[in-house]
Amino acid sequence: MHRLIKRFRREVEQENQQLNKRQQHRAHNQLLRLEYGLLILLIAIIVVPILWHSLIA
Repeated sequence: MHRLIKRFRREVEQENQQLNKRQQHRAHNQLLRLEYGLLILLIAIIVVPILWHSLIA
């Protein structure tokens, strides 16, 4: 009985570790997406006025 409880606890810990890895991976991906979004926004803010002025001129 005691051995069963130990084994169960160890399996639960392993599952938790795998979940943590997956969550960290997902958080990392979201962070990358955010950084790319900010980069694109920055480029748009810089490039669009230049294109606009060149179109008007």
